[in-house]
Amino acid sequence: MIEKYFKPNGYAKSVFDIDLNMLKKQGYNFIMCDIDNTLVAHDNKDPNELVFAFLKQCELLKFDIVFISNNNKKRVGYFGEQCKIDYYHFSTKPLKRQYKKILNKYQNDPSKVVVIGDQILTDILGGNRMKFYTILTDPLYQKDITWTKVNRIFEKIVYKKLADKKSLIKGEYYGV
Repeated sequence: MIEKYFKPNGYAKSVFDIDLNMLKKQGYNFIMCDIDNTLVAHDNKDPNELVFAFLKQCELLKFDIVFISNNNKKRVGYFGEQCKIDYYHFSTKPLKRQYKKILNKYQNDPSKVVVIGDQILTDILGGNRMKFYTILTDPLYQKDITWTKVNRIFEKIVYKKLADKKSLIKGEYYGV
């Protein structure tokens, strides 16, 4: 049961290590990507060169991409506008509501969607509940906001249970 909800389909050191060509060849065409500690530090309001290079590669491969974050409108909106990418703030991940809203707006098939994020309890659980292809990344930075610090405590328990089953071991990247 723990694997069904918490094990990602892929695990990468960072979003910048994901093989987008492979995902495209496998038929995926839509990416829902977290921002904080996935693309940049949570306290970094501006996208950097790596983010723009990632987005350019998505564009060249004809991926539709949106940002989906539990952070506030000011933070997520500014970042999305700087990148010229559609964004969804206060998404209440892992709940399904925002994912369904995005699927409906973009008229996409759930089997063609990839979710990328650094948190098992929000990004991976939410994506798995929707039956999307989920990719976990290591957090880019160790500094987190208070709520995320609480999530990380529970995340350690999940990592341990998954490691005991030899299905997810921190630092052993796969599937991307």
